[in-house]
Amino acid sequence: MTTQLLGIFGWPIEHSQSPKMHRAALTALNIDALYAPFAVMPEQLTEAVHGLRALGIRGVNVTVPHKESIMAHLDELSPAARAIGAVNTVIQKQPGHLYGDNTDALGLVRALSEEGISLEGTRIAIVGAGGAARAACVGFMDAQAKHIDIIARRYVQAEQLSRSLQAHAAHIPLQPVDLAEARQSIAAADILIQATHATMTNAEDPNSITVANRLVEALHINALPQHAVVMDMVYSPRQTLLLQAASKHARRTLNGLGMLLHQGALAFEYFTGQQAPIQIMRDALQN
Repeated sequence: MTTQLLGIFGWPIEHSQSPKMHRAALTALNIDALYAPFAVMPEQLTEAVHGLRALGIRGVNVTVPHKESIMAHLDELSPAARAIGAVNTVIQKQPGHLYGDNTDALGLVRALSEEGISLEGTRIAIVGAGGAARAACVGFMDAQAKHIDIIARRYVQAEQLSRSLQAHAAHIPLQPVDLAEARQSIAAADILIQATHATMTNAEDPNSITVANRLVEALHINALPQHAVVMDMVYSPRQTLLLQAASKHARRTLNGLGMLLHQGALAFEYFTGQQAPIQIMRDALQN
């Protein structure tokens, strides 16, 4: 029996939580495989992808800054990867043939579903217009949300994201919103998703706390309907300043750990063909 090789590409890579949960899952299911973090500098990506083929590595997860740039090096892309415009999972289905997928959108939907949150027919406000926001939009459109507002500090970015995704599900309105005009969107939202790095604060960096506080003030959490859910896709810190503010206003809150878990669980199933041990992977992340 041949030991399978798995891993994750990123730069830097030391912060990644993926090795923890994948190694725990492999051990729990007694799968003969190794999962390693690969520190791949942007200028080394081409060689690293050649290495996947040459070494017969079964699959890798992909994190920043390679999610978009790796697409040009792959042989096939999933519909999700094409819609999101990024890849976070690469599978070598057969020798030399690399298939790129993206589990972020479905991982987000599964994280909310696990919490009993139905998305069908909901109004959603998404803060951000980058890659994470794009994945969230695709996930919510596929889950039949009713209306999505894309809130961004730069209105033109929200408008570009809205326009580029409209063909994905033409029956679901995507409305770009300037952050300064966000109150009306917030007041109508069933779910508020924070999809930027702005709330990723560091106690040793006062500027990061200032940026996060400014965003929280701009979002008018007190205007949210009482039933609304606030999710911050950031998982470090676990209780971001946005989630703290939402809790003070008695709104239900979720951090990004559930999305991290479920996107990883989906990738694990693609790599191994076995059902992911969700609770074991969750324990690995929480511990």
